[in-house]
Amino acid sequence: MKTSSLFCFIFLLLGSNAYSTEYAVNGDFETGDFTGWAVENDGLTVWQIGSTGYNDPYLGIIEPLFGTYSPITLQLEPSAQILLQLDVTIPAHVYSANVSWFDRITNLGADYELIDEFSGQYFLVGLRFQDGDLLDNVLFLTEPGDPLDQPGPNFRSQDVTALLQDHEGEVASLFFQVSVDRGPIVAQVDDISFDIGTTIPVLIDIKPGSSDNPINNNGHGVIPVAILGSATFDVSAIDIASVSLQGLTVKTTGKGKHVLYHFSDVNADGYIDLFCQIDDSEIVFSEGDTVAELRGQLTNGADFRGEDFITLVP
Repeated sequence: MKTSSLFCFIFLLLGSNAYSTEYAVNGDFETGDFTGWAVENDGLTVWQIGSTGYNDPYLGIIEPLFGTYSPITLQLEPSAQILLQLDVTIPAHVYSANVSWFDRITNLGADYELIDEFSGQYFLVGLRFQDGDLLDNVLFLTEPGDPLDQPGPNFRSQDVTALLQDHEGEVASLFFQVSVDRGPIVAQVDDISFDIGTTIPVLIDIKPGSSDNPINNNGHGVIPVAILGSATFDVSAIDIASVSLQGLTVKTTGKGKHVLYHFSDVNADGYIDLFCQIDDSEIVFSEGDTVAELRGQLTNGADFRGEDFITLVP
């Protein structure tokens, strides 16, 4: 395997958010309100937007976790449950999904304890689907014995890929719940992210066997490209008609009846790869380009994308 291709693949895996979508509307709350979110308050115990210089009745001045605004809880009744919630319709072909947020939690009452979804002394983050309850998919929960004061900012993150793959097309409710019946809990959250990827990052090898991948930028000839299979990517599921490199498609001959591709183990790793000839019929690269992008779809409609380095030559 070429070093350049390996580097591109590692980059794709580490930077997979380039192929994903942020579904947390107004996750930093810098609108100064709850735009995109639903709030369920309980009497005088509420989720509210705290701004710079916010004066909490128990803790005094509390600044936002980040920026100018952060949601924060205010408890003025002895027992209550309040909810901050975001509804997201799960897209098809989920490849990756992650929920993350920052929080600050101060429990001024008794030890943490969850009695049920409507009573106890706790801070809870979870995902709920239609007809489900708040405890079905817990992402974070303060437990008995946890420090009462967790000033943070505390970064929390949960991979929810498998969970969302089981609920594609459904509405998922990401919620932050505070239940207080043994004294106040001051909870603050910010920079909430619900990142879902539906594009599969793949490894490609332009001009297999070449170390610098020279391409004549003259709109003539073909560009050989291998889409590399792996234990998690079956190239036989590729819709060859969807494959393009910088918009250039796979070359056909015989009045378009024969498509120039075949399956073989190009890099001798034990997995079958798809080797194709890209029709270099147009000048699509610009001076200084060093990366070419390949896109395509699987026969089930899932998108995939890969990159490799190139060297433009006269």
